Amino acid sequence: MKPFSRTPEKGAETLIWLADSDDITEHNGLYYVDKEVNIPAASAQDMKMARRLWEVSDEQINSLEAN
Repeated sequence: MKPFSRTPEKGAETLIWLADSDDITEHNGLYYVDKEVNIPAASAQDMKMARRLWEVSDEQINSLEAN
């Protein structure tokens, strides 16, 4: 798992850059990796899969609230 792991600092780097940068204020809705625009994997763009994830998450949250 080590090759895919990042330190918390490295993981937060792009988010901090996005929050602090004036250069990208007009670039809403883009996907960034390592301070660069990137195209998400095909599975991340699958609307059917996104809907299913939403449904499962909703079911789990409602299950927790019921307890």
